[in-house]
Amino acid sequence: MKKPFIPAIRHLFFLLLLHSASIAQTNSKTAQPEKFGIDFDLGLTIPSAKDVSNVFYTGGNISLGFKMAVLNSKKLWIKPVGGIKLYSKKAGDEKGVQETFRTVKAGIELQYRVAERKKYSFYPVLRVDHNWCSNYFSKTYDYDFSTNSQTIAVSDKFLKGTGYSFDAGIMIVRAPVFYLKIDYEYFKPSLNVHPDFIREALAAGIAVPASTPFNCSTVNIGVGVNLNFK
Repeated sequence: MKKPFIPAIRHLFFLLLLHSASIAQTNSKTAQPEKFGIDFDLGLTIPSAKDVSNVFYTGGNISLGFKMAVLNSKKLWIKPVGGIKLYSKKAGDEKGVQETFRTVKAGIELQYRVAERKKYSFYPVLRVDHNWCSNYFSKTYDYDFSTNSQTIAVSDKFLKGTGYSFDAGIMIVRAPVFYLKIDYEYFKPSLNVHPDFIREALAAGIAVPASTPFNCSTVNIGVGVNLNFK
């Protein structure tokens, strides 16, 4: 499998967002409060339980959502949102081998403006997501100049499962576009173990259950761009 151009896409997306932010700043003085918006943020995720922190110390997350104000005061916003949370680390002594724990998220977020101080607005945030989790290994091979590509071999998913998560936190917006968000996510899915791993463990005299609960709760800290419009 050819290595995806994720870094290039991410950098291009950032440039587009910053360009949009500059446009939003020049048009921030409007007669009526905006009714729609787009939030995009990147951040760190810190495991709060040993189930994950014993393997991964920190990870990263990214989220994007389109939101709409639902009150005449424009204080309450509802945002369908999607995102990815990712942990990754080197596995073993072999070169190019990584272990990854990935969670794809889709849900609803509520934001309510409770206070404004000069250029700053404060929003308590509540969020519910449905999550798809997978744990796997990958190996990156040396760059092949003859094909101008790099190959990544990905293993089967040793752990996988779904579940709902619940977030609560605070978002601090600096007018007109940038924000800091801190929240706690409660997430305890039950993950299925790959049958081959169960058989190998049983052959070694170790009984492994087919499904096991994991405490994947985290503290999340992110920075983002908040683009509101009519």
